[in-house]
Amino acid sequence: MSENQEFLALTRQTDLPAQLEADMAALAADAADDLVALVADDAADLERRWRSAVILGKRPDGAAGVDALLGVLGHSAWEMRHSAVWSLCQIGDARAYPALLHICTDGKLDEQVNYVAALGIARQYGAAGRAALEANLSHDDETVRAWARAALAAVSYL
Repeated sequence: MSENQEFLALTRQTDLPAQLEADMAALAADAADDLVALVADDAADLERRWRSAVILGKRPDGAAGVDALLGVLGHSAWEMRHSAVWSLCQIGDARAYPALLHICTDGKLDEQVNYVAALGIARQYGAAGRAALEANLSHDDETVRAWARAALAAVSYL
Protein backbone atom coordinates (compact mmCIF):
# COMPACT_ATOMS: atom_id res chain seq x y z
CA MET A 1 0.00 0.00 0.00
CA SER A 2 1.38 3.43 -0.97
CA GLU A 3 1.81 6.24 1.52
CA ASN A 4 -1.17 8.09 -0.02
CA GLN A 5 -3.35 5.00 0.22
CA GLU A 6 -2.39 4.56 3.88
CA PHE A 7 -3.28 8.18 4.59
CA LEU A 8 -6.64 7.85 2.84
CA ALA A 9 -7.41 4.63 4.73
CA LEU A 10 -6.58 6.32 8.03
CA THR A 11 -8.74 9.38 7.32
CA ARG A 12 -11.69 7.21 6.36
CA GLN A 13 -11.48 5.46 9.74
CA THR A 14 -11.84 8.71 11.65
CA ASP A 15 -15.13 10.54 11.98
CA LEU A 16 -13.49 13.94 11.70
CA PRO A 17 -16.52 16.07 12.65
CA ALA A 18 -17.12 13.92 15.73
CA GLN A 19 -13.45 14.10 16.67
CA LEU A 20 -13.41 17.89 16.33
CA GLU A 21 -16.58 18.16 18.40
CA ALA A 22 -15.05 16.00 21.13
CA ASP A 23 -11.83 18.04 21.11
CA MET A 24 -13.77 21.32 21.44
CA ALA A 25 -15.89 19.91 24.27
CA ALA A 26 -12.75 18.81 26.14
CA LEU A 27 -11.23 22.29 25.79
CA ALA A 28 -14.48 23.97 26.81
CA ALA A 29 -14.42 22.07 30.09
CA ASP A 30 -11.12 23.76 31.01
CA ALA A 31 -11.11 26.73 33.37
CA ALA A 32 -10.82 30.14 31.72
CA ASP A 33 -7.34 30.58 33.22
CA ASP A 34 -6.20 27.37 31.52
CA LEU A 35 -7.55 28.55 28.18
CA VAL A 36 -5.89 31.95 28.58
CA ALA A 37 -2.57 30.28 29.39
CA LEU A 38 -2.89 28.06 26.33
CA VAL A 39 -3.63 31.00 24.01
CA ALA A 40 -0.54 32.82 25.31
CA ASP A 41 1.77 29.78 25.19
CA ASP A 42 3.94 30.07 22.07
CA ALA A 43 5.22 26.54 22.59
CA ALA A 44 1.74 24.97 22.64
CA ASP A 45 0.14 23.21 19.69
CA LEU A 46 -1.27 25.81 17.26
CA GLU A 47 -4.60 24.05 16.82
CA ARG A 48 -5.20 23.84 20.58
CA ARG A 49 -4.26 27.51 20.88
CA TRP A 50 -6.66 28.82 18.26
CA ARG A 51 -9.44 26.55 19.46
CA SER A 52 -8.90 27.87 23.00
CA ALA A 53 -9.15 31.40 21.63
CA VAL A 54 -12.50 30.57 20.00
CA ILE A 55 -13.83 29.02 23.19
CA LEU A 56 -12.93 32.15 25.17
CA GLY A 57 -15.18 34.11 22.82
CA LYS A 58 -18.07 31.78 23.56
CA ARG A 59 -17.80 31.84 27.36
CA PRO A 60 -19.38 34.30 29.78
CA ASP A 61 -15.99 34.57 31.54
CA GLY A 62 -14.14 35.13 28.25
CA ALA A 63 -13.14 38.68 29.22
CA ALA A 64 -10.46 37.06 31.36
CA GLY A 65 -8.67 36.32 28.09
CA VAL A 66 -8.75 39.77 26.49
CA ASP A 67 -5.09 40.56 27.17
CA ALA A 68 -3.94 37.17 25.85
CA LEU A 69 -6.12 37.54 22.76
CA LEU A 70 -4.76 41.03 22.12
CA GLY A 71 -1.28 39.57 22.48
CA VAL A 72 -1.74 37.19 19.54
CA LEU A 73 -3.23 39.64 17.03
CA GLY A 74 0.15 39.83 15.33
CA HIS A 75 0.72 36.06 15.33
CA SER A 76 2.20 34.59 12.15
CA ALA A 77 -0.60 32.03 11.81
CA TRP A 78 -3.84 33.21 10.24
CA GLU A 79 -5.82 30.83 12.47
CA MET A 80 -4.59 32.59 15.61
CA ARG A 81 -5.24 36.10 14.30
CA HIS A 82 -8.70 35.22 13.01
CA SER A 83 -9.71 33.35 16.18
CA ALA A 84 -8.43 36.14 18.42
CA VAL A 85 -10.29 38.84 16.47
CA TRP A 86 -13.48 36.79 16.37
CA SER A 87 -13.35 36.20 20.12
CA LEU A 88 -12.53 39.81 20.94
CA CYS A 89 -15.57 40.83 18.89
CA GLN A 90 -17.75 38.31 20.73
CA ILE A 91 -16.53 39.48 24.13
CA GLY A 92 -16.99 43.18 23.30
CA ASP A 93 -14.55 44.45 25.93
CA ALA A 94 -13.60 48.12 25.60
CA ARG A 95 -9.89 47.23 25.88
CA ALA A 96 -10.09 45.56 22.47
CA TYR A 97 -11.71 48.46 20.59
CA PRO A 98 -8.50 50.35 19.64
CA ALA A 99 -6.83 47.19 18.31
CA LEU A 100 -9.91 46.13 16.36
CA LEU A 101 -10.28 49.63 14.90
CA HIS A 102 -6.62 49.58 13.85
CA ILE A 103 -7.19 46.28 12.01
CA CYS A 104 -10.07 47.93 10.14
CA THR A 105 -8.16 51.06 9.16
CA ASP A 106 -4.54 50.08 8.50
CA GLY A 107 -5.26 48.74 4.99
CA LYS A 108 -3.19 45.59 5.50
CA LEU A 109 -5.14 42.80 3.85
CA ASP A 110 -5.56 39.83 6.19
CA GLU A 111 -8.05 37.36 4.74
CA GLN A 112 -11.37 37.67 6.59
CA VAL A 113 -9.71 39.12 9.71
CA ASN A 114 -10.34 42.71 8.64
CA TYR A 115 -13.99 42.03 7.87
CA VAL A 116 -14.54 40.15 11.16
CA ALA A 117 -13.00 43.09 13.04
CA ALA A 118 -15.19 45.60 11.17
CA LEU A 119 -18.30 43.52 11.76
CA GLY A 120 -17.48 43.22 15.47
CA ILE A 121 -16.97 46.95 15.80
CA ALA A 122 -20.27 47.67 14.10
CA ARG A 123 -22.12 45.15 16.24
CA GLN A 124 -20.48 45.46 19.67
CA TYR A 125 -19.42 49.07 20.01
CA GLY A 126 -22.69 50.85 19.27
CA ALA A 127 -22.87 54.30 17.75
CA ALA A 128 -19.13 54.96 18.24
CA GLY A 129 -18.23 51.78 16.35
CA ARG A 130 -20.62 52.53 13.52
CA ALA A 131 -19.35 56.13 13.34
CA ALA A 132 -15.76 54.89 13.03
CA LEU A 133 -16.76 52.59 10.19
CA GLU A 134 -18.74 55.34 8.51
CA ALA A 135 -15.58 57.47 8.63
CA ASN A 136 -13.76 54.58 6.93
CA LEU A 137 -16.15 54.90 3.99
CA SER A 138 -14.02 57.84 2.82
CA HIS A 139 -10.64 56.21 3.62
CA ASP A 140 -7.89 56.43 0.97
CA ASP A 141 -7.61 52.64 0.79
CA GLU A 142 -10.34 50.86 -1.21
CA THR A 143 -10.08 47.71 0.91
CA VAL A 144 -10.73 49.71 4.09
CA ARG A 145 -13.79 51.24 2.45
CA ALA A 146 -14.97 47.79 1.33
CA TRP A 147 -14.69 46.28 4.84
CA ALA A 148 -16.60 49.23 6.28
CA ARG A 149 -19.36 49.00 3.65
CA ALA A 150 -19.73 45.25 4.11
CA ALA A 151 -19.83 45.41 7.91
CA LEU A 152 -22.30 48.30 8.01
CA ALA A 153 -24.52 46.54 5.49
CA ALA A 154 -24.44 43.27 7.42
CA VAL A 155 -25.29 44.96 10.71
CA SER A 156 -28.17 46.81 9.10
CA TYR A 157 -29.82 43.43 8.44
CA LEU A 158 -29.56 42.28 12.06
